Amino acid sequence: MNLITRLGRRVSLASIVTTVAGTGWLLAIVRGSGTAATAATLAPAMVGIGIGIGAAFSTLYDIAIGDVDPAEAGSASGSLSSVQQLANAIGAAVITTVYFSAVAGGQARAMAASLIAVLVIGLASCLAVPLLPRKPQPEPGY
Repeated sequence: MNLITRLGRRVSLASIVTTVAGTGWLLAIVRGSGTAATAATLAPAMVGIGIGIGAAFSTLYDIAIGDVDPAEAGSASGSLSSVQQLANAIGAAVITTVYFSAVAGGQARAMAASLIAVLVIGLASCLAVPLLPRKPQPEPGY
């Protein structure tokens, strides 16, 4: 029995929390070092963010279509893919707008403002997890 089947949407919540924690760590680095941070300093926080995002995206499809009738799973998956692509575009536009709105105060300030926006979005995502189905679709018996 895999982790997603046993824990359901809690896996998605844990992955978002991991992403938020990595983003908070990165924000602390940026605030402490500014633009002088080295790759070695940034790498652990970036790895945490990558693990969180990877786990969130890989579990989202299974969990999000958990309550969908199996006969409509294909169209639901296609709709979910379209919404995810739209959300990715809007998210990138929002974070870029925040960055360029704050860049007059310096790159470190703009980066910090962008990371704060990511934290807010991440925390809002945590609040939205209870809206997801509890479990993924049951595996078909072969």
